Amino acid sequence: MRAWIILCLWGWFHSESLSAQTNFAVPSKILCVRFHQNSLFIGTQDQGVFLVKDVFAESIKPEPKTVTGLPSKINDLVFKDDSTWVAATDEGLFIIKNDRITEVFNLNNGIPSNTIQCLDVSPNGALWVGTNKGLGQFYRNNYKSYNSNLGLPDDDVRLLRSDSKNRVWVVTAKGLTLIDDKGTKVTPQRGIVSLTLDQNDLPFFGTSEGGLWFLKNDTIIPIKQYQRSVFKYLYSDAVRRMWAVNSDTLLFEI
Repeated sequence: MRAWIILCLWGWFHSESLSAQTNFAVPSKILCVRFHQNSLFIGTQDQGVFLVKDVFAESIKPEPKTVTGLPSKINDLVFKDDSTWVAATDEGLFIIKNDRITEVFNLNNGIPSNTIQCLDVSPNGALWVGTNKGLGQFYRNNYKSYNSNLGLPDDDVRLLRSDSKNRVWVVTAKGLTLIDDKGTKVTPQRGIVSLTLDQNDLPFFGTSEGGLWFLKNDTIIPIKQYQRSVFKYLYSDAVRRMWAVNSDTLLFEI
């Protein structure tokens, strides 16, 4: 059974499949949603993380339960090495395993800031951590930092996406940066508010002034039919189909 998700950003969750529908609410604005092993993880504005197990079970109604011990504002979630990595505002990076917090990374043990704004995991297993004071990478028990002194145009990392070649695309206030084995390459573009990659690893992004764009051969190209809306959320599914949520909270396939 394949399920498609329609998300209202103010606390309601709705999923549809060919044979069933699931609806439930959480008492806060939703900032991120992730699936893992038939469970749903929901990060919120001021209520932490809600976990919904067996989310597509037809015999029971799924009920969100709070993951205890986490901060209130959750910016992102990813899964790596049988653990859930949780990005929080002001309190660092939390690792959850078997529904319990097992480790916390913050200023006291190496990362550049306690405000973690975005996360992603590369195909090779590297974990990328975007903060308001630079970018970090956990890879094979090593940690590496990037900031405005080491290739980034700005320290405020707002979005990031890793591609199939283990490169990472990073959004800061000053534009889009590609990081690979050769170093960093910056494409100036202010006001990027959303980012995803297509099946060819081309970056697509929306801006605060409106419109949808993609980068190809170092040239920013507008998608003409989508220039009247602000696209706050872009998402690529498991087969790299791209989905967008515009300023009217309408979800559609690009």
